[in-house]
Amino acid sequence: MKRKDFLQLSGTVALGASFSPFISCDTKPSFKNWAGNITFSTTNVNAPTSIQELQALVGKLKSLKAQGTCHCFNRIADSKEALVAMKQMNKVISFDKEKATVKVEAGIKYGELAPFLHENGFALHTTWLHCPIFLLPAPLQQQRMVLE
Repeated sequence: MKRKDFLQLSGTVALGASFSPFISCDTKPSFKNWAGNITFSTTNVNAPTSIQELQALVGKLKSLKAQGTCHCFNRIADSKEALVAMKQMNKVISFDKEKATVKVEAGIKYGELAPFLHENGFALHTTWLHCPIFLLPAPLQQQRMVLE
């Protein structure tokens, strides 16, 4: 094989290989957990933004599972029918400084709630296994919040 032919052929093969992830007979997008080791059985993932939308989904779908942050390492959070992702329902509903309580939507993450509490002089009581509380400023260690 001539050098020119070899370079053209190898360039074509390399270019084709680089595009192969984008060109597929399977048109369904795959949905994986955060680690990438579990591919969920459905692509029917619903993300309601209100209680009313969530109620409508529950009434409409034959079967569904609620999805958290996709940290599950097994198929317990999998569904062949539908998943309901709560990620868009992540707001603080109410905050009572005197009672040290906060009411939040189901999709809020620790990383979203903690800064809000910190700005208001509070922190979540937690264990060192999840988040080292000794890293929080001393005044915050004394305040405890109750999640509703």
